[in-house]
Amino acid sequence: MARTLIAGLAAKGFPVVLSSTTPAGRAVAATMSGTSGVFHFPFDLPGFAGRTLDAIRPAAFVSIETEIWPVLLRQCGRRGVPALIVNGRISERSRARYGAVAGLLRGSLAAIRMACMQTETDARRLVAIGMPEERVMVSGNMKFDGATPGEPDAALRAMALAAAGGASVLVAGSTSAGEEEIVLDAMAWIPADVCFLILAPRHPDRFARVASLLQKRAVPFLRRSVGAPQGAGRPRVLLLDTVGELAGAYRLADVAFVGGSLVPRGGQNLTEPAACGVPVLFGPHTQHVAAVADALLDCNGGERVTDAAGLAAAIARLIDDSAARRRMGEAGRSLVQAQRGATARTMEAILPILAQGRH
Repeated sequence: MARTLIAGLAAKGFPVVLSSTTPAGRAVAATMSGTSGVFHFPFDLPGFAGRTLDAIRPAAFVSIETEIWPVLLRQCGRRGVPALIVNGRISERSRARYGAVAGLLRGSLAAIRMACMQTETDARRLVAIGMPEERVMVSGNMKFDGATPGEPDAALRAMALAAAGGASVLVAGSTSAGEEEIVLDAMAWIPADVCFLILAPRHPDRFARVASLLQKRAVPFLRRSVGAPQGAGRPRVLLLDTVGELAGAYRLADVAFVGGSLVPRGGQNLTEPAACGVPVLFGPHTQHVAAVADALLDCNGGERVTDAAGLAAAIARLIDDSAARRRMGEAGRSLVQAQRGATARTMEAILPILAQGRH
């Protein structure tokens, strides 16, 4: 999602210095074109935030999605650096938390020149905690713009299809700790010649642990990074232990499950498999992607499951009913196409502010 905005800013002559709070995020950020540098986001304390701003001397500070950093925003205000929120969202839980300290946030919110929010609900919640209404707009969700169907690497395609051996393919993407066990429990109820699993853990530092889990469960599998079979018997799983290949892997799927949702992590990107025309399954914990989850449910492009049994039942039903699988996939793809345009609306709103900050 950030890629589309960064590309748009770079095309307009605005260099972007990108920050992240995690090593995995910095690794991905380093692969993005249009950036002039990548650094670790500073602790939200006066010394750290102030020194970072003085070192970079930005024309503007742009916060993506949810984060309100009170100290950094105050430091921006003191230096005359305009702050912007893009693709903003605020959950009801966050609204209540911010609302409890609304008086303390007033000075921080004053530094925000424009907040481009995903939905009307997000906009109302931001206004409720003290943001002036005239500085809030609804621009839509830029993730729909970034959800372009990827193409799998030829080697990945060949490896996956050879291992699947004609079975339908489930891609379980961006899984978090505790979810791989649930997905494997669901797969245990489905015959091996019916469904093959491509399993993509969310964080690279968990690849080895998930490989150990598969070995412990005596599940034959392939590691994408190695290629050689692990364990005895025909592989049941392809462990996608590489970075940047998940979007392409969804093109190989008959059914997709998106992680961070069967455990309380808030959910991961639902638009990538939907853009590929693949039915999207997800769990009950989708507060970080609530608007997209609700939209997929409303258009029948997605389905919510609650446990391994529900996941297994949904997978088996969709594999067995090709017409329902196509209808669901087309509904999700149509939703993504209809919701595009948020990046253009955001650019239109923030470019005048960026131009002022540059001078």
